[in-house]
Amino acid sequence: MRIWLPEAHEIGMEIIIVHDYCDFETQVELEAICADFPNSRIFLHSEQFGSPGATRNFGLKQATSKYVVFWDSDDLPRPKSLFNEVVKNEGNFELLVGQYLTIEQSKKSSGTEQSSDFDLNAFSYTPGLWRMVFLRKLISDIEFGKMKMGEDQVFLGKCIQRVENIGFTKTVLYEYFLGVEGQLTGSRKSRIELVEAFDEIISLRRDSEGKQYKYLSIVMTRMWLTLAKISLIETFRPEVIKKLIKREVFFPHRPMIQVKCTMYVWMRLLGLKIT
Repeated sequence: MRIWLPEAHEIGMEIIIVHDYCDFETQVELEAICADFPNSRIFLHSEQFGSPGATRNFGLKQATSKYVVFWDSDDLPRPKSLFNEVVKNEGNFELLVGQYLTIEQSKKSSGTEQSSDFDLNAFSYTPGLWRMVFLRKLISDIEFGKMKMGEDQVFLGKCIQRVENIGFTKTVLYEYFLGVEGQLTGSRKSRIELVEAFDEIISLRRDSEGKQYKYLSIVMTRMWLTLAKISLIETFRPEVIKKLIKREVFFPHRPMIQVKCTMYVWMRLLGLKIT
């Protein structure tokens, strides 16, 4: 945060830092960081929310700017690049999608730029919340769920259902770090909560059509494969596997082939009884 906050302050961005209170030391550090920017539009709020979704919901309610982005403290956004793209595309989008870099923390590599995606179909394979700029009035009545993983994809699904104008830019807006200690994507318990998010995506898909239906189909399949990996490779928990095979899941480009058929094969290979 010490790297990008000066840049955000310089261009007058409204920054709402929401600390899902974890310890006193973190609170002291955040207060010290904010103290470097007196009379600015940088605000700090600390409270025990218990989930990323509840934290974002609070921040969104406090926001007053026309556009909103959601950034994580352990990554590196590019405020000036984002600001320039918003100004350049002002009035031409409700949702603006930028490019990003991934950086492996343990290897300290510089990262590689992701392949460009300039349509909803391509974007659905890497729908990172942190590289998007939202028109605030588009999402003002949408809330993130309480689960600790997958809540962002459900939020995006609801947004995609209503958005009419999506813009894409080749500009890198965000640097995403992999392998950071404490990331929820590395928590097995948090990933199991994808089941709830998975069900919500299925429900959204039933009420969608056209490009939105295809987008949600791809997101749904990606979630399903993640859950299958957790269940079969990491946890070998039969109860989770049995929940998965009862859901109607289809490959987005081959709708007549049910993914759950593969689950039956895996169940047989593992010697698990299907009920």
